[in-house]
Amino acid sequence: MKTSLLRSRRSTGFTLAEVMISMTIVSMVMAMCMSTFLFGLRAMYKDTQRLATNANLRSFMAQISKETLDASYFWLCS
Repeated sequence: MKTSLLRSRRSTGFTLAEVMISMTIVSMVMAMCMSTFLFGLRAMYKDTQRLATNANLRSFMAQISKETLDASYFWLCS
């Protein structure tokens, strides 16, 4: 009876090789997730900058159009 209890207690844990393999797999998955997350952040930042630039250009063009329509004369410089 004692030998069966002793043997069952020893076989319930993980070996060092199993732990190292599982930690390697977990580390690789975490690295892939982080790289995907950082790629998304960079893409969002670039889109935010592009949208802000487009908004500024639209505002500038609207102001130029309004001033052109409201102007009573034009200066032509050569």
